[in-house]
Amino acid sequence: RGAPDASGARRAGGQSESFWGDLSNWYVRRHRRRFWKGELDDDKRAAYATLHEVLVTVAQLLAPFVPHLADALWGNLVVAVDSAASDSVLVSSQRSNASAAQA
Repeated sequence: RGAPDASGARRAGGQSESFWGDLSNWYVRRHRRRFWKGELDDDKRAAYATLHEVLVTVAQLLAPFVPHLADALWGNLVVAVDSAASDSVLVSSQRSNASAAQA
């Protein structure tokens, strides 16, 4: 496989822009009441957990392209709540890939 060309980077950038728009305009706005309600019930926890999972996955996907941004997301989303987690999303991804290869 060769190096990515400029048109591929533009296409990926456009797709990621579309994704962020969909995430903020559809998911977050659609579930605003779930996020804002007073009690921390199972429904609110599920809404937060889904958003957290999406953002962690985005950090993993962004890591090869914008590692500093991905690591900042990773630090706030994963390391902040799991002291045993790797400090870097890239290191975490490499460990996951190595574990999967051994299985």
